[in-house]
Amino acid sequence: MYFLEDLKEEEKQLLELNKNITKDIIPSIKEFTNKNLLPLYNISKEYLITLVNKTQLFYNTIFKNNILNVDNYFYNITIKEGITSFFKNYNTSYETDNHLINLDYNPYLKITNLYGIEYISKVLEYLNYENIFCSKFNYQDILTNYKNTPINLFEIVFKLSLCVDILNKDIYFLNITKDDIPSLYKISKKDLYNSYNNLEIKLNLSKNINNYLDKCINHIINDILLAIKNNTLEILLNLKYTVIHFQKYLMNHL
Repeated sequence: MYFLEDLKEEEKQLLELNKNITKDIIPSIKEFTNKNLLPLYNISKEYLITLVNKTQLFYNTIFKNNILNVDNYFYNITIKEGITSFFKNYNTSYETDNHLINLDYNPYLKITNLYGIEYISKVLEYLNYENIFCSKFNYQDILTNYKNTPINLFEIVFKLSLCVDILNKDIYFLNITKDDIPSLYKISKKDLYNSYNNLEIKLNLSKNINNYLDKCINHIINDILLAIKNNTLEILLNLKYTVIHFQKYLMNHL
């Protein structure tokens, strides 16, 4: 009997607690839903409109002047048609986090947690850094080997430039032959970082571009070291490595 009475008393207390919670929360919800959110909406929309105009101006002036002269399908279809299509169809009032396009060509550095115009703005910023970097080299002859390859062109130029510097060749021509491969198999992580420091000095790039390179260099060097470890450096550098060259490499390492 006492147990049942205690249980009923607890139920009464619980019901009373629920009433108090409902009494406190419901007015707060009503106050929030009745609150005029139009000023906040207008501020957000004004921010998006400003960012669209700023990004489009950047694309039509600075960015277009730095576009690489390459015959890579994925690069050109994205930069010359995809981005233009985005600006044409983007709506600052509806689905503002939608990219509206699937980029066939992306910056080397991945972009996360950004959507819509904020994402496209960052894409153009990163690609512009990459374009300026590549333009410091005689890249046209090298990149003709990648006409129909969905690969980041900056990545190729960056890796080649590091290797060319280690070989004490003119970095601007990115000239690596099959005869250079055995020497490159001997390089270390320290050699690559020293080469990177040399590049920064020789190229005399802006602080923003150097900061971008700093974010990429670890992955770039790790890729090169992995290719050395797996004996696939000639594939990484897109060189056809003949059996004769491979035999010379083995003789030098025995």
